[in-house]
Amino acid sequence: MRILIVGDSHAGPLKRGWERLRADGGLHGGVSITVHPVGAAHKLVLPFWQPAGDHARITNPRFRRRLSRIPPSGPRPDAIGLSMPFWSGRVVRKMGQQDLSLHGIGGPGRLVSDAVFRQMVLADQQEILALADYLLSLDLRLFVVAPPGYFRDFSDLPRLGPLRLLRLDAAYRAVMRAELAQRAVPVVDVPEACFDRQGFMLSAFRNEDPADTHHGNSDFGALMIGEIERWAVARALSKS
Repeated sequence: MRILIVGDSHAGPLKRGWERLRADGGLHGGVSITVHPVGAAHKLVLPFWQPAGDHARITNPRFRRRLSRIPPSGPRPDAIGLSMPFWSGRVVRKMGQQDLSLHGIGGPGRLVSDAVFRQMVLADQQEILALADYLLSLDLRLFVVAPPGYFRDFSDLPRLGPLRLLRLDAAYRAVMRAELAQRAVPVVDVPEACFDRQGFMLSAFRNEDPADTHHGNSDFGALMIGEIERWAVARALSKS
């Protein structure tokens, strides 16, 4: 089974984890995975692709240096994994900067309605959802790879507080899960064992760079590659 994973900077740890598994002989023999991190997540709110017949042409010049089209030329992948739709950092930071909150979260902050928050999320994900819709229109099978949750030393945590941060993230992901469910796009989730009791990611999966407070490390990447392989095998078996 051939799988292409395309994503923002959170795909970087996936690629490093895949490279480590390959070096150690730990990859599943029946699943071929290619990982393409294309660029920084904050650039994904801007137009970065356009329809081009049987593929999406990447138009962002920096992204094109890494990947010029989705899917690449050659044999079509059996499934494409998007490591893009779940990162809530852009909206969460905006909520913190403007001291906004949601009903039911508690704590400080000016309340915005669930409808307004949903529109914020959809605006944040507009280009990514449009890409997903276009790829689906080409009869390509999609799935989403979840990024790590938040670590306890996330750079905006002091401004938001732990409870508001985690609940805003959960609300963001809930909006996106509903959108993906409407499109019948499955999600490969981060295992529950990666989180502590409060809901923060365990520090064992924190990025190797001490200054990086939101990406996973190669251990996290390897773990998620294993989750993707298991999903792919189960999907192949369910079709047989």
